[in-house]
Amino acid sequence: MAKWYTAEELAENLKLSPQTIRAWITSGKVKATKFGRAWRITEAEVTRITQEGIADDGAVDAPGKDNTPKT
Repeated sequence: MAKWYTAEELAENLKLSPQTIRAWITSGKVKATKFGRAWRITEAEVTRITQEGIADDGAVDAPGKDNTPKT
């Protein structure tokens, strides 16, 4: 059975505020499912976030990738 995390649990693990996690969810940066009033994030999505990161613009920020703006 897959493990699910609340926004609060993910925020604690990533040293972020729950509001940041919820903002990422509502903007589509983080995939989540709503159960009643609470958002739940799968363990696979947590792994994706921790491995790839999230850029300020919402794009996946892959390690080793040159993410500097092109001018």
